Formats: sequence, C-alpha cells, structure tokens
Amino acid sequence: MPTPAASIDTLIASQLPEWLASASATRLVELHACLREQQAVQQHLEALFGALVPLDVFAAPLLQNALAEQLAHSQDVRKAMLKIHFIERYPGSRPEVPPGVRERTLQHSLLAAALHNFSHGETRSLGLSDQSRLLDTQGNVLPMTVRAFAGLCRTLDLGGQYQAYLKAQLSAPGEAGQRVAMLLEQGQRHSLEAALRIAALKGDIDETAQVQCLAAISLEGGAVTRMRPNAVRVFGKRVRGAVAFELHSDGLGEGQLQGVLCWLPDDPHGAMTWHASWDALFQVLGRRVRLPGYREYFQRFISERDRERYTLALNRALAQGGGAHPRGA
Repeated sequence: MPTPAASIDTLIASQLPEWLASASATRLVELHACLREQQAVQQHLEALFGALVPLDVFAAPLLQNALAEQLAHSQDVRKAMLKIHFIERYPGSRPEVPPGVRERTLQHSLLAAALHNFSHGETRSLGLSDQSRLLDTQGNVLPMTVRAFAGLCRTLDLGGQYQAYLKAQLSAPGEAGQRVAMLLEQGQRHSLEAALRIAALKGDIDETAQVQCLAAISLEGGAVTRMRPNAVRVFGKRVRGAVAFELHSDGLGEGQLQGVLCWLPDDPHGAMTWHASWDALFQVLGRRVRLPGYREYFQRFISERDRERYTLALNRALAQGGGAHPRGA
C-alpha cells in the first residue's frame, strides 16, 4: 500500500531541528535562495580549483632537484626530515621568579620546512645548535647545515613560485581573469550570507546584527551600515579567510562599539558568532583551541609562513593555564 504524501511530509517535518521548523516562510525562502546561489557558484569553483596543481605537488620536485644539485644525490623531501633544536625562555609564574628555560625540538619533513620559506633572520640564526640537522629517510645526518638549507629555501622561494603559478591561472588578463575574480568574490559572499542567515535562525545573533551585516556585504551602492569589517589576527598573525564585523552605535561604523560579529568558515562550533567585545571573542577562541580537533581546524587559516611562530605562541599560551587565550596583537 503506498504511503500517503502527507505522511512523508509529516515524517520530514518531525526530523527538522526546532530552529528550522519554527522559521517563518519569508526567512526560509531567503535562506533557500542564498543556498541555491551558493551551490551554483561552488560547482563552478570546484571545476576551477580541480584543475590546479596542489602546492605540495608543485613544490616537491623543485625542492628535490635543488637538493640533488647540492647533495649529489636525490632525497625524498616528503620523508627526509629537518630537526631543529633550540632553547626557549618563558616568563616565571610570578614577577619575582626568574624566567624559565626549556629545550625544545621540532621536526618537519624537508618539504614542509621549505614551504615555511625562512626569513632572512632565520637563515642566520638556524643551525647554530649542534643538535639541529637534516636527516635522510633512514635517520642519517645529511651533509648540509640547517642554515644552508634555510638559505636554499629562501633562494628557491617555493611560495613565491606557487603564487606566480596561481596568479597566471586565476588572474589571467581580460575577461577570463575578471570572471574568475567574480566567481571567487561571489563564493565568499554567498558563504558568509548563508552562515549569517543560519545563525540568525538559530538565535545565535539578533535581527540587528543580521540586518546590519547584510547591508555591509550588499552589492547595492549607497547601503548604509553600522558594521565595519576588520581582519582577524591571533598572536599578531592574520587569520586568512576569516572576517570580523564591528557593530557601532552610529552610522558608517562609527561611535561606541556594541559588539563583534565573527565569521570563521566551517567552524564546527558555529561559523557565525556574536561577541560583546574583541576580548570576549579571543576568550571564546581560547576555550575552543583546547577542544579536541579544533587546533587542527583553526590552523588552516594560518599561512605556512606564519605557522611556526603561531604554533609556538599558542603552545606558550596553553601552557599558562586556563586563563590564557590568544590575542590579536
């Protein structure tokens, strides 16, 4: 006996979360339109990015060939390792207590280390410790100092070469480049709008925050909003792909700060969140990085160039206990 259509509708409705089942028809239509547009753009972007060579695949042969010239034989840059030993100083628990000292050892594949693209200062300071070295896949010491390897990485500039490759593929002159730029902008805009509308339906943000943020990202000229967009920084490092909107009491994002709306794409605890202040935002991030899997998730927003120093700063903050949290500066 066929199941009545009404029964199927009832079954589906019973499985919906409360925030979705209780949403008004107008809000559902708006969300549906946004998600439909987001999906259409996403399909175009997947086709575009699917044709690109990944960073590690692009960089591995360049590094391998450069090392072969220096070492006279080839190395598996994904398995050969860079081992860095250094002494780290950290503040005492009280002002009268002298700073503490501890030894640390970091180990990365040669490919991962090369993508870090050492600064000029690092090429001078690395390798001074006798325990810092390059190791082959069997753990044997390679006849190259860490300082020399860092200098080679600076010369190669794998990140710069890859950026040039991406620019050639994604920023072509003329209409082709303009279409790609428009797709990328639309993808970000629709993803942000979808997260914003879902957060509003869930009650995570209020109507004012939603309306003001929609005005801030609107393509319509002359839109007035009390929202002011800002980059997000943690330990002084740019959180790439995230954005925060300050809500101010006056138009054009001026006057007293009333709160901060933060968008972290695909955040498992909520992509769009509202905070009373920047300090409150950093406190939330401080709690989240202590949760299983969150550090790995958040690391995607930190560029390869900044990742080493970011990780060290984060580890120091976590070692200070529950009261410490990442700061913007």
